Amino acid sequence: GSVIGSFLNVCIYRLPRERSVVAPPSHCPQCGARLRAVDLVPLLSLLLLGRKCRFCGGPIGWRYFAVEFITGAVFVVAWFASGESVGVVAYWAFASAIIAVVFTDLDHMIIPDGLVIAALAAAVIGETISVLSGQAPLLAVQIPGTGLALPTGVAGGIVGLVVFVGVRAFSL
Repeated sequence: GSVIGSFLNVCIYRLPRERSVVAPPSHCPQCGARLRAVDLVPLLSLLLLGRKCRFCGGPIGWRYFAVEFITGAVFVVAWFASGESVGVVAYWAFASAIIAVVFTDLDHMIIPDGLVIAALAAAVIGETISVLSGQAPLLAVQIPGTGLALPTGVAGGIVGLVVFVGVRAFSL
């Protein structure tokens, strides 16, 4: 999970700047020096380097460590909460997208569309895996007074939509 957190740091830094998350390789934002493999070990490198660039001594922000730590912790919790099933991969993908959304929003006050689409895709895949594997019933959320039921993912999507539309309506 912390390795994924390290990649999320790249996304959080580069996506709002409309830069590729693939190239160029990881480098110091202050001096531009290309980081070596030993500088990229999640959590440990930051601690061993004293949160400073090996080359220029420039500071490395707290966010890098926080994202790696939180992502690792979320992955462990999700693994045990899922009963160690293969469906946990979709939860990991969803959690990763949400972590990237939160920290990008904190840093830049924007939420890139690509991260929202990734979170939505992960949620749909996770719900589909849960239903197909028999871990969740297809129709699980009863609509009061109608006798109808919705898939939990659809019901959750509706609630999320109502929340976001409400926030937008009240913030105008």
